[in-house]
Amino acid sequence: SDPSLIRSTRVEPVYPVAMRRKRVSAKVAYDCLVQEDGMLLAGPLKSAPPDVSFLYSARHCMRFWRYEPARVDGIAEPALINVEIEYVIER
Repeated sequence: SDPSLIRSTRVEPVYPVAMRRKRVSAKVAYDCLVQEDGMLLAGPLKSAPPDVSFLYSARHCMRFWRYEPARVDGIAEPALINVEIEYVIER
């Protein structure tokens, strides 16, 4: 089975204040590894946002996320996933 986020551990990202004021939207995307214990390790950045503050926000919230790990024959195994966080200004 594929890894799945444990919803109770999802911390929402904080929109960077300066970027919200400037009405800047962004997307942050990482290739990540879900370890056997459900911890998430952020890997290479796949989609770079227009300002580094989005990276800090994304990495901060991802530290708290936990996953049900992938399982093969009932045994937890590491698995690669793509994590995308979108920052969108509501109109």
